[in-house]
Amino acid sequence: MRALVIAAAMLTLAACFGAAGVARPFQSTSRFDGLEQEITVTPLDWPGDDVFRLSSRLVNRGPRPVTVRVVTCTLEPGRDLRTRGTLVQRAVPGCVAAPPVVTLAPGEASASVGFIGQFNRPGRYRVQVRHARDPDRWGEITVVTRRSSR
Repeated sequence: MRALVIAAAMLTLAACFGAAGVARPFQSTSRFDGLEQEITVTPLDWPGDDVFRLSSRLVNRGPRPVTVRVVTCTLEPGRDLRTRGTLVQRAVPGCVAAPPVVTLAPGEASASVGFIGQFNRPGRYRVQVRHARDPDRWGEITVVTRRSSR
């Protein structure tokens, strides 16, 4: 089942990044003990490069409130984003200051955090994303790029 989901995700991403300009976003969801991490990759209209916005938010899908220490505002490569490629940050996403510890009621979502950038080489990359720091949880998504930073 997981292989089927990954294959479908790769096909969707290839379609998203195949055309010039802004395409529809792709989303991946990871679940951890009632906490759900939604990761979205959106291609940006950036001349000559495959620049994308990667954003993450946490949703409490469990029956009780959950308290979690979270990344606030920006996902940083090496600290909150792990991948075999080199990520190049192109801009800092705007954000509203949020507390580093949140308690989410059932069905409630955290503020989104993000990254705007690209890979230094074209290819298909699996990106692990840490939004929740305590408990430490990593969601993942596949990003396909056809052009790289100069």
